[in-house]
Amino acid sequence: MQLRPSQIPPEVSRITAVLEEAGFEAWIVGGCVRDLLLGRKPKDWDITTNANPQQIQGLFENTFYTNEFGTVGIVNEGIEDESLRVVEATPYRLEGKYSDARRPDSVEFSQHIEDDLKRRDFTVNALAYSPLKDKLLDPYEGIKDIGAGILRAVGEPGERFAEDALRIMRAVRISAELGFDIEAKTKTAMGECAAQLEKISKERIRDEFMRILQSPKPMKALILSQNLGILRFMAPELEKGIGIDQNQAHSFDVWEHNLRSLQHAADKGWSFEVRLAALFHDVGKPQSRRRSEEKNDWTFHGHEVVGARMTKKVLENLKFPGETIEKVTTLVRWHMFFSDPDKITRGYDSNPTRVPNGPGSQFTIVQPELQAKSEWTRHELTATLRGSYLSYDSISSINRPSADLRVNGRIDVRRDTKVLFEARYLLGADYPGSPNLSAGLAKLPISNTLGATVGLVQSFNRLELSLRGSFDRTTYRESELTDGSTFSNHDRDYNQFGGQVRAGYEITPGVKPFVEFGADRRAHDLAIDRSNEQRDSRATTPKVGTSFEITRILTGEVSVGYVTRTYQDPNLAQLRGIVVDGSLIWVATGLTTATFTARSSADESILAGVSGALRRDVGLQVDHAFRRWLVGTFKVGAGFDEYVGLGRSDRRTSLGAALTYKFSREFWLKGEVRQDWLKSNLPNTDNSATTFLLGVRLQR
Repeated sequence: MQLRPSQIPPEVSRITAVLEEAGFEAWIVGGCVRDLLLGRKPKDWDITTNANPQQIQGLFENTFYTNEFGTVGIVNEGIEDESLRVVEATPYRLEGKYSDARRPDSVEFSQHIEDDLKRRDFTVNALAYSPLKDKLLDPYEGIKDIGAGILRAVGEPGERFAEDALRIMRAVRISAELGFDIEAKTKTAMGECAAQLEKISKERIRDEFMRILQSPKPMKALILSQNLGILRFMAPELEKGIGIDQNQAHSFDVWEHNLRSLQHAADKGWSFEVRLAALFHDVGKPQSRRRSEEKNDWTFHGHEVVGARMTKKVLENLKFPGETIEKVTTLVRWHMFFSDPDKITRGYDSNPTRVPNGPGSQFTIVQPELQAKSEWTRHELTATLRGSYLSYDSISSINRPSADLRVNGRIDVRRDTKVLFEARYLLGADYPGSPNLSAGLAKLPISNTLGATVGLVQSFNRLELSLRGSFDRTTYRESELTDGSTFSNHDRDYNQFGGQVRAGYEITPGVKPFVEFGADRRAHDLAIDRSNEQRDSRATTPKVGTSFEITRILTGEVSVGYVTRTYQDPNLAQLRGIVVDGSLIWVATGLTTATFTARSSADESILAGVSGALRRDVGLQVDHAFRRWLVGTFKVGAGFDEYVGLGRSDRRTSLGAALTYKFSREFWLKGEVRQDWLKSNLPNTDNSATTFLLGVRLQR
């Protein structure tokens, strides 16, 4: 390893040249020499010389000298590079004993560079370079240690740490910054002298702690700190997480989970405040951990509240600024709100228009998603915000957006009384192949639904009663035609008012059958639609079903009912039929999960004489983990559509298979193939489509 005078900035070379021209020695010294040899940009520049402070100040116009160690700050005016604005020049010095393990009892200036280098902490810092002489001094083989990636104390390690105990933390920090291993004798002395950190001010400990967290490998540094008994002087609360197992959703104990969160933040290059919050986000879990016999697992209700208090105490003890404390404790307090990934998929659909013998097209789907959840001791607030945009390369007329934004809340009035609420926004479009589509459309008609539900749930031991009321406002944008004209869909706009009452009884733990009765009224903005028909309607839907929560093996609910929708226009027949709704998750084994879904809806129609469409869908998805990073998926689905008044009945079926490869937590790759069929009792309607998809999942 070599240095060249050209590597030294002119602002630094000028200072050494002025000193040497005045008859003094001048060497660039310490960490800046080390960083240059490593190909790193020094964060600051230090010069050592045999000139005393008064002689240094006499050679430069803009200086300051306000310390007992002889260090003179030489100001370079008009410099943008912060590391060069102030260059420190310090006389060679000999130091007396360190009675308090913090600072020397006495300082004596010297005329020999060797005296200065032998008081340095580590061999990699005991280096000096003269750009004028192009000479590098290395009396303790620091260059050799740099090449080997070793951090070694100068001379006897125990003596160096006894002089200034903060050097123990500095060794951890430099090791994390440079990726160096600490030499065995030096590491042993660090553990033996760790108790001396009790004498170091909290401010100095804080500063090293900050630099450790800002290093590329903070997790490794904190593990080393804990092993050597150093962590207790920074944040002893973190050690309480060692050996504290979490629930089944986590693979690591609280200690390792916090460290891995910190390392993830460092790998992402996130700010210091975010790294600090990541390290402390679950610090409250050991104190809030409780065993749930119902779930047969650990719970940590309110750990974010406890953790915020603990974090505040740690940061106050380390004398962090109030602004930093407020930011970090806020992040810890609200960390149960989290974001999920973006998904980007590229694929090919052999028949995206879903008509007989339709043309194929490549397509792209972008699916951002955000989820948030609170885990308070009482009450709950969740948000699920999903959106997508489907864009076809060659058939732009069926490009379409989609959004499902929901915020749900629960207010625990009393132990047996809860208030539930939901606010929602839905964005959608008529699906390709729908009978509602007019000829000559340039784009699919877009609909918006804004709604809310408020409910009350009251429990009487095993009996549970609930009452809900809802309101939804659905509007349609104008349709665009291929000739550039538009026409209004105002006659499709309507308000829906609904109510639902349910009674459930838990017959055994985790199994709660229920009966439910729902009713709604749809009131359109226009009394008469484009077909000269009155579309306002009323519906009733009685249901029976059951919910399951059997030790996480089987969870969800399923119901079956009968819907009857009666229209104000006597020429429109009743829409009625059996409906099935539900979602069940069965964890068959630790590697295999099956999910059953069912959904029924009574959709509106704009066709003359057609009341609407009763659509029913069921699906089964089986996921199996061949390896932790390789998951296979099989899907099968069926749908049944009845268009009342049109005499049309469609049967839809689908099969699909997918394989997901998890390169890392942040990046997944998924390939999928799906086959869809539609069989109808109307001629020239049957169609099929084959879809191939390749997508990535990006977790930020």
